[in-house]
Amino acid sequence: MNRTFKAVICRTMSAAILFSMMLSISSCGNSDSGKPKKITKKTPWYNSNVYDIDCGADHNRKVDLRNIRLTLSGADDKYLVVYSTGSYDMSIAEMENGSEFDYFTVNVIDRKTMEVVNTIDLTKASDFDKIFGEEPKSVVYYNGIITATTNVKARDYDPLTGEMLDSRKSDVKAEGSADAYKAGAYQILAETCYDEVFEFAKLHVISPDGKTTVIPIHETNSSVYVSYVIAISDTKALVVVNNYREDQLKELDLTTAQLTDADPKAYEWLDAGKFTSSFTGTDGSVYCRSSSGISKTNAGKKTVEETFNFNWCGINKGNTDGLTIVDCFKDSIILLGLTNNNQYDAGNAYSYQIIELKKADRNPYEGRTVLELFALDIYPEIGEAIEIFNSANEQYFIEVTDRYDKSQYFDSSSKGSSETEKDMWRYKGEADFSNALAMDIINGQGPDILINTSTYGRINNSSCLVDLTPYVKDLDPENYYTNIIEGAKTDGALYQLPVSYKIHGIVSDKKYAGSSGVGFTFDEYRSFVKETLNGTDIIYWGQATYFTELFNYMDETFISGGKVDLSSPEFAKLAEFVKDNVSENGLWDSPERFELAGQYGHLVHIYGYEHLLSSENSFKDVTILGMPSVDGRGPKFDAAYSVAVSKEAVDTDACGEFVKILLSDEIQAKIADNGQFVINRKACRNACESEIERYNKSESATRKFTSDYVDKADKILSSCSKMNVENSDICVILIEEMPAYFLGQKDLDSVIKIAESRIQKVLDERG
Repeated sequence: MNRTFKAVICRTMSAAILFSMMLSISSCGNSDSGKPKKITKKTPWYNSNVYDIDCGADHNRKVDLRNIRLTLSGADDKYLVVYSTGSYDMSIAEMENGSEFDYFTVNVIDRKTMEVVNTIDLTKASDFDKIFGEEPKSVVYYNGIITATTNVKARDYDPLTGEMLDSRKSDVKAEGSADAYKAGAYQILAETCYDEVFEFAKLHVISPDGKTTVIPIHETNSSVYVSYVIAISDTKALVVVNNYREDQLKELDLTTAQLTDADPKAYEWLDAGKFTSSFTGTDGSVYCRSSSGISKTNAGKKTVEETFNFNWCGINKGNTDGLTIVDCFKDSIILLGLTNNNQYDAGNAYSYQIIELKKADRNPYEGRTVLELFALDIYPEIGEAIEIFNSANEQYFIEVTDRYDKSQYFDSSSKGSSETEKDMWRYKGEADFSNALAMDIINGQGPDILINTSTYGRINNSSCLVDLTPYVKDLDPENYYTNIIEGAKTDGALYQLPVSYKIHGIVSDKKYAGSSGVGFTFDEYRSFVKETLNGTDIIYWGQATYFTELFNYMDETFISGGKVDLSSPEFAKLAEFVKDNVSENGLWDSPERFELAGQYGHLVHIYGYEHLLSSENSFKDVTILGMPSVDGRGPKFDAAYSVAVSKEAVDTDACGEFVKILLSDEIQAKIADNGQFVINRKACRNACESEIERYNKSESATRKFTSDYVDKADKILSSCSKMNVENSDICVILIEEMPAYFLGQKDLDSVIKIAESRIQKVLDERG
């Protein structure tokens, strides 16, 4: 779990206290012992064999790669049974012919050969009622029988022949899905259901004699679902329920089918929030899945033992979240999942993988020093870069850490209902997490490499991060979008490198742009709203958020070299613009705004070329413009993938080598091919050409694009001006202080005096 401070760092901590804390703890790299962590003889390693399994979809039809779902239905010493569902990418002809939209298949896989010995199409049952709208909900393989449950019937099948052995009425009625668990001789189905407003759950407890008892789980004015179920004994199970705010622990007595609240203290040993799923292996042990690997629980001894970590194998770390545990043994593990990285590559559309991991005699990376990499999410392209580094570097080995739990810094009970309250809640949570991460880094206890931390303004300084400029200084502007690199700098230093990015601006016709051609000054945007939009702003934020977003958009105008100056004319122009032209609560639900958006433009994130081309249908000469600013700058951008290196890293140059891999033609091309903008121009142009070809062939295309559009897209990317970096502590101050001016309670000078003092205190604390 998280080794950061459990208590949230107070925003009012003085510089003296912070300095004393820095002195009290010596730098200790990524090891609690004070020395860099190394891979030793005791560090396990697992070799992998991958088996491609046909999912059973119709090969004559195109599968929607973004809608494939796999569920392990069960396993024993003979078979693995996998339930595969998905949808087809329907053509107009298929729609007109009334073709089936979804497929529901069950694969029976021989344990010895890892080959499919039978495939069952659940919709082909003789009594399957398509007219009624029958739909499969769950598939369970137990005691040699496959039981497929729909919203109409439950049917038993012989796994080897596919013969239907029995058919009976189903009590699963809701439009949802169900996960299967077992405890002793009992089966438990945890069903996700929906009523008119909220999500709820049902537990189906199936006794050894086949009797089923249904237990509904509701929560007043809130949705609720079952995260997972753990067998505590042959007659008792722990049910982990979540209401989208917190986990709730409940005990299920299987003999009486009674569900009661559990004592959380009795299960502190489990740390239920760490795990995402559970299953009972053929050895009878209960295993839990976390983001980092697999742990075995022992309810009798109240222990949790890590049995496998994804750093102990060569599987792409960006694919591990989608892998399901099939079975665990002393020296081997079987996993199930999809390992196709590219949503536009149909080469693996009809298959998924069974991955068999076997413990090796020794770790091939023994003796290497560990570089710890932190990311809230690891993506396949980042995972591939990690594998390239680990294969090539003879001195270091990158391990992915999961020791930070960001959610602990957000108190859902204080979220509020208004948009401003929600923004404040988010900024405070981000600030608290950012401060805790910064303290770990400063004290030498943080990770060496950080992925996707670009919005955490608290760490973007020389006390925490390395200036990455030396690793990008030789990039040719003809071959790279160096404006993206420049827009990511803070005080001239590149603390966060955007490996890929999305554009945030106003999609509109180019004729509406200000004099800069890429954005608006405050006066130009005021005229655009008044004259073109009839007074209705298409930027929908309320005053406090609107002001804060624009402040962040040009914060280098007000903060430089660790000093803040709000007495400038630019700050006054910004404040006056928001006060005179923006409503207090914004236009979130304004019908006028939605009507104008379709005619003149709308504020949006453009995630890649697919999204960019689709926006072309709205305007004659579409472009993406920046929000109002003092200089009419171009659109800002958010890092989709970013990388940073800790100032206290074990070896900053070794980390820099990883940065270079992320900038390599190979990785940049793969990220671009998967739909994102990157800083490599050639990769972007090739991706744009491919998207144009794909779009022009699609039946939904309303126009045809030529290769000339590649140059137009290039100009849009070249106009991006500033990376979005949220100094959350400062955002909180602005949201708290500026409304007094907007509402006429204080003059601007009075507000500036207080806000400037508070912001400077924050900057001083950062060092």
